[in-house]
Amino acid sequence: MTSINTLEQWYKNALLISSPYLIKANVSREKITFIYEQLKAGFGEKFFYLKTGIDIPLDKTVWIHQLLANMNHLGSIGALYHIALLIQYANTLESNIYNEIHRVKNNPRNLRTFFYELFIFNILDKGGIDNKKKFTVGIQEIEGTCTINNKVFLFECRKVFMPKIEELDIKKRLMEVFYVKSRNMNKGIGMICGVKMARPIIGKYRQSFEEKISTYFKKLNKHAGFNEINYIIEDETGLFSATNYNEASLIEAKELKKL
Repeated sequence: MTSINTLEQWYKNALLISSPYLIKANVSREKITFIYEQLKAGFGEKFFYLKTGIDIPLDKTVWIHQLLANMNHLGSIGALYHIALLIQYANTLESNIYNEIHRVKNNPRNLRTFFYELFIFNILDKGGIDNKKKFTVGIQEIEGTCTINNKVFLFECRKVFMPKIEELDIKKRLMEVFYVKSRNMNKGIGMICGVKMARPIIGKYRQSFEEKISTYFKKLNKHAGFNEINYIIEDETGLFSATNYNEASLIEAKELKKL
């Protein structure tokens, strides 16, 4: 099984899109270098080696790798820049806070929580609000306290993470199934396929729609000629449909998407 270094691949591409020889670089070389150096120092080189060909659920995927994979997306580069700034900021705090990166880096949810904590700590410090971060009282870890108008307040950093993650994961996996099946088509024909799931979307929908998609492509490949496509299969989980690609069907699909 092969592996890639997501940071090095990102950096190689980032050097191209930030080249001073471009008429107008998409992003500054200084910012690219800063991101690269902070990520490498904060997470360590080993963290960025990723084995390819492994099916990982979205909630188990390390989101830093996802940002790095979107190499030319300026929003992802901006997010990486803010993460790099927080890593730099963490390095100015007590060593136990900075070292927290290494403890939680392989747990996507805990890693998000940690960077959100850093974000709150940074706001308090920039605002000149006296605060104490991550200390222990007895056996209980306290997120922090801050002093406002001579009153001490206890605070906890909490944020809702990735709502509807199971629904998003099912859709992602079904797109992968559709891509694989469509590559094995034995006909050169345009089509529009649609998936409409009954709500609430739950785990069993994945297998149900995988079977629907697989059945459709199996029947399509067995069918002789290039007749009109008018395929619909529906059950309690929802509906899968397919039709020929043309202007009329495209307009209809766009209208249905708005509903």
